[in-house]
Amino acid sequence: ISSLNLSGCTDARVDQSIALCTEAIELDAGQLRWDDQQKQKVTKQACAQAGGGHTPEQWQCVITAMKKSASYVKATDTCFAG
Repeated sequence: ISSLNLSGCTDARVDQSIALCTEAIELDAGQLRWDDQQKQKVTKQACAQAGGGHTPEQWQCVITAMKKSASYVKATDTCFAG
């Protein structure tokens, strides 16, 4: 059964989702002027489980939108829809 284990591919995508989720939360924290403690707490809660259950592509969409001055809420509403 271990020879059929494809988790390496999955793990890489999960790690990428977590990293991109963290980046998005850090952008949001900057927009909202959160302190480090608040930022760490929210990042841990939001990103701990496989990047919040979203794909790396969805998180990249959020980051791109936020860098174009969209709010986190507006970016996630747009990028996580469908």
